[in-house]
Amino acid sequence: MSCLEVLSPGVRSLIQDCGRPMHKSLGIPLGGAFDGYSYRWANHLLGNAANRPTIEIDIGLAKFKILKPVRVAITGAQSRVLVDGEVAASWSVLRLSPGQTLSLQPARRGLRSYLAIENGFDVTCQLDSASTDPLLGIGGTSANGHPLIKGERLSQQNGRASSRTAEQSSTKDKTPQRVSSRFALNYLLQTHSASESDCVRLEIVPCYQVDKFSEATLKAFTEQEFEVSKDSNRMGIRLLGTCLYDNYSTATQIVSEGVVPGAVQIMPNGLPTILGVDAQTIGGYPKIGVLPMVSRWTLGQLASGTKVRFEWTSWQQSKRHSDQWRRFFRY
Repeated sequence: MSCLEVLSPGVRSLIQDCGRPMHKSLGIPLGGAFDGYSYRWANHLLGNAANRPTIEIDIGLAKFKILKPVRVAITGAQSRVLVDGEVAASWSVLRLSPGQTLSLQPARRGLRSYLAIENGFDVTCQLDSASTDPLLGIGGTSANGHPLIKGERLSQQNGRASSRTAEQSSTKDKTPQRVSSRFALNYLLQTHSASESDCVRLEIVPCYQVDKFSEATLKAFTEQEFEVSKDSNRMGIRLLGTCLYDNYSTATQIVSEGVVPGAVQIMPNGLPTILGVDAQTIGGYPKIGVLPMVSRWTLGQLASGTKVRFEWTSWQQSKRHSDQWRRFFRY
């Protein structure tokens, strides 16, 4: 039985899970939820397994009709959530009844929201994932990469898809019903200081090609603020700013090789592009470094015009930080 009807998909709504990490050798991008942090919190609040399909909503403006009793959670961008026109809490569990409407207003901060239901949406997997990849034409409810459309109905997976341990499942209280404001969107969009509240800090680990860049270039890279371009998308975040160097030819003497989401390439115009979850699997532009996991999650919330600055970190420190969240979310 269907549990939810799409009254309006907003700007764009896509089915997303953790993506296709095992198919890179076939040239298949990772894909999946762009903001993996908000995505995992939405499933965690409902006690779902870490890889359950959710709806990734760009900017807001989406509206849904509830067709059966269901528990849902909405996380991600700061977008006012309405149930039958009344304000409801985001980053928390909502119990909804048949006939009610659930809608999101335009995002005030951030870019993408995630709507999860208990047990997850029932969507056929392709290459081990239900994630929608519009460029490849796979995934989603129609299995052809198309976004959700008005009038479409989605079903709920059967059974208890709990990510909790056996001893935890005996006590419902173990699963939080609300995310503390400390760990909501503000956790992702960390800033350099109170005076720079609109400048997001992105940690970066230097890669083996960093020695292709001069000391002056590396200094300019971390000392300036960049601005997210309107040409950014799930394939990559293009940044605007001051050209990092004049002589590009010395940095281009590399062979095309495998690349990963979060890799920061310096383009021929001397500006960085950060590869997103739908990015190609091979690239030939010089890489100055790669974002660790939490900073990669942040990319999904960088709206056009957002100011960002880079801050060097070590692989060891970033791994410790990432491992803490992996243990928490159990994946």
